Amino acid sequence: MKQFKRFFWLLLMATVFNSCESKEEFKLTKNQVIACIGDSTTHGKKKGYVEFLQQYVDTNHPDLNLTFLNWGRGAETITGLTEKQYEVEYKRKRPYLFDRLDANLTKAKQKPDIATFCYGINCGNSGVPSKELFEKYQNGLTRFLDRMEQENIKVILMTPPPFSLEVAKQNGWKREPSDHYSWRNPYEKYDEEVIQVFRDIVLQIQHPSIVKKIDMYAALKNKSADCYGKDPIHPNAIGYQHMGSTIAKELDL
Repeated sequence: MKQFKRFFWLLLMATVFNSCESKEEFKLTKNQVIACIGDSTTHGKKKGYVEFLQQYVDTNHPDLNLTFLNWGRGAETITGLTEKQYEVEYKRKRPYLFDRLDANLTKAKQKPDIATFCYGINCGNSGVPSKELFEKYQNGLTRFLDRMEQENIKVILMTPPPFSLEVAKQNGWKREPSDHYSWRNPYEKYDEEVIQVFRDIVLQIQHPSIVKKIDMYAALKNKSADCYGKDPIHPNAIGYQHMGSTIAKELDL
């Protein structure tokens, strides 16, 4: 599988620009509105990193008057893929960002100046890697960036958080075996062979709308024992706080 990953990455690099350094000089300015766009990790039941950032800025930098909008949605992808288990359990396909993005932008009471992006954990349906999957992820990311450019919204890209299966197992998580991969029965190397490739795609891509990249995968992976519990997908309260602190530090807040 490592050979597959290397082969695919060499192919991908033929169509994607070479890596660029994060624009470290970027800083948020007064009165900006930041839409935080992502899946359930961003939504965080309205108690996650978005809310941490709002409280942190209001407390430590009230003069900036920044507004963070939580545009996260549970189970969502940028690939448009849905695993069988999800369809059976919820009687519908997974939410797809591009089914709602235009409505979010047109109906927003406050138009965003900046958008953060954090997708990946659902995008591979907890299954095996494939060339088609990685192309769908790359295409979804590019489509998002193009849409933000049309709206003159600058983008802070965040790599997807890790799929913390080993930590979850240590805390009592149990697999529910089936004939299909899902979040209840994930591919054992989903983190190494899927999420890490999504991370590479985010870190490598270039686009005029990008002003900053934050490696959230590394930030959480390095503290996974503290930041995750029985759930391999969603960070715990410490994890969400660490996400918010990482973003604040990266943005020099």
